[in-house]
Amino acid sequence: MSESESDLSSEEALGRLSVGGVSDQRVSGTVKIERDNNLPPNVVDRSKKNKRACKLKMKEQYKVDFVRTELAQVKLAARSAAQAVASTSATMNTRMPDFREQKEYVSTFDPKVPSCLSADIWVKSIDDTGDVYEWTNAVRLHCARLNLGGCAKLWLESCPNAMRDWATFKAEIVKGFPSKKNPIYYHNLLSSRKWKPGETVEEYVYETLALGRKGGFDEETTVTYITSGLRQYVKRSGKTIGKVSTVETLLEELRWIDSVDAVAASKVADPSPAVQSAQRKTLKSITFM
Repeated sequence: MSESESDLSSEEALGRLSVGGVSDQRVSGTVKIERDNNLPPNVVDRSKKNKRACKLKMKEQYKVDFVRTELAQVKLAARSAAQAVASTSATMNTRMPDFREQKEYVSTFDPKVPSCLSADIWVKSIDDTGDVYEWTNAVRLHCARLNLGGCAKLWLESCPNAMRDWATFKAEIVKGFPSKKNPIYYHNLLSSRKWKPGETVEEYVYETLALGRKGGFDEETTVTYITSGLRQYVKRSGKTIGKVSTVETLLEELRWIDSVDAVAASKVADPSPAVQSAQRKTLKSITFM
């Protein structure tokens, strides 16, 4: 092999390269790569523009991310405020009514009172009221306990399991005071119930109506009992009650009788013109004496 071929092989072995102005030279057994940074002006301007565009894009993305973060925080605060309002509203709706409200909303359950509702109707009335005011079962149980009277209080003391929950209370009180309708018993009560002086006609009518419902009588039959007990009331005006079959019609008849009595009383209180003239003459004669 000649010397020139040996040198050429060595140069090829060293991997002499020349690509785009980049040359490799063998220096002390190493490869030295020299790069030409003298780029054309148009390439430099394009690179600067790309850098500026990239910076602007990053700034815009930062602003977008910041706005999104702010909106998320606002939504979270609004959601928390709405939950707080809902919680406050729920607390107000489910608050425990005080004792005075108990007496207004729920009637007293005392089986000894003839006009008292039966146990099943009484607990249903509490449920109806609770549905209107959105009471919880705990509030309904509290209302029922505070409105027990007479022997019903003694029953509760002998049946502590009834206060476990509202469903248990309803089942136990209906079991303890079954609403068996005895027509003969309620017939005797209705026949003996009469209007009393000093009692408003509405009080008498509605109390007697409650007795009739407990006895299982229809409205027309109960109205017959009510009319029978009003004889003394109607006798004062000398009027008679026509044939009525509903409580509403009966009350209209009674209000008409009351208006007639009021007109008659006003005529008695207001003397005729002749009587008024005589009274004036008497007063004048007394004055000049």
